Amino acid sequence: MFKIKITQFVNPHLFYYYNEEDELLPKPHEVKLMEILPNKQTLDEMIISYKPKLHEIVAHYNPTEKKWIRAQVDYITQSMNNEKIYFLFALDYGYSMESIGKWLWPLPQGLKEASKIIYMGGIKSIVPCKLGVNPVNAKVQMQPLKHWSKGAIIMFSKMLDSCHAVHFQPEMKRPNGQIFGQLQLTTLSLQDVDVASVLMQENFALASDDFVNDLVNLGTTKFERWHDNDRNAVNFGLSTVSQRPNYVTTEKIVEPEDEYGTFYGSWSSEEKKELTRISRYHRRNVKAKVSNWCEQNERLMAVESGADEVKSHNQVIQELKIVDVPVKKHRSMQTPILEADEEADESDSKPQVDLKSLIRALQEEPEPQDTTNLSSRTSAMPLPGGAIRHALFD
Repeated sequence: MFKIKITQFVNPHLFYYYNEEDELLPKPHEVKLMEILPNKQTLDEMIISYKPKLHEIVAHYNPTEKKWIRAQVDYITQSMNNEKIYFLFALDYGYSMESIGKWLWPLPQGLKEASKIIYMGGIKSIVPCKLGVNPVNAKVQMQPLKHWSKGAIIMFSKMLDSCHAVHFQPEMKRPNGQIFGQLQLTTLSLQDVDVASVLMQENFALASDDFVNDLVNLGTTKFERWHDNDRNAVNFGLSTVSQRPNYVTTEKIVEPEDEYGTFYGSWSSEEKKELTRISRYHRRNVKAKVSNWCEQNERLMAVESGADEVKSHNQVIQELKIVDVPVKKHRSMQTPILEADEEADESDSKPQVDLKSLIRALQEEPEPQDTTNLSSRTSAMPLPGGAIRHALFD
């Protein structure tokens, strides 16, 4: 597995990430952007702002870090004062942001290339579900869903916020570039946890034996980059639309001293114990990070010295076979799905109807049938194969 960092999260089937080994490397074209583009003072003096088109790759000035980054326009809207607001996606950082035309600048054609370090990922072999009551037998059972529930989103986001490390093993690649695989988290107590197993234990997911075909009936990957799981705008990683003032207190706060020091003065004993426990976790995490850095340096030195070459994350992704998700046409919920050959045969051979025999049969009275000993369940026509499965998904 490869150590990654998730930069933007929509649901377990859709998130954006980059390989942690690429974190320390310089971002593509970032040095050149600082050389050819103007500084902040020039932007402040300009009266006319740039107005990019939808899906255009532009340069965005980050006033917080005082540098230019590459971004793509995903959506254009307007504020209350009719000022255009642009929803952008940082191509080399993997998060969405909002900005105005003042902080945007056109890029030369040579710098308008797609990102090579940000990937779109997802967890394989699970589908969303919920606990429901079966109306036939009045039993509680798992029911597949088309979208992930809010409980699954909250649980997954909490796991990501409180984990020490994230590991991902690519297994399948789609034509749009999305990579599905296994996702594993390392908790603060340094225990490895499989995310798919946890979601299934909490009744938020079901195991899928045919994930490629089941993905056709799901809507878990059909989102814009600036969408969250509710199809609203995400919490932007950077916003240059409205600058919020930073309030600074002028009064000095004095806390009484105790055995824990001045910092814990007004805290209860339970809060002090909890903070002490968290600080111990942080010390343990620092040691773990140092050991991980040492292992990473040893691995890089082994590759440079000509030892057995270890496949990188990019090499594994390039070797993955692209799996195209089939698109099936559903005639109705109560009709079984026909393959392409069966549909062609059915269209070629049209049934011939004898009108005279049909009129004669309608005029004749049908013979009464004895149905006293038959129950409604016995006399009912059985549903065609696959009808229940499609009804649950639709």
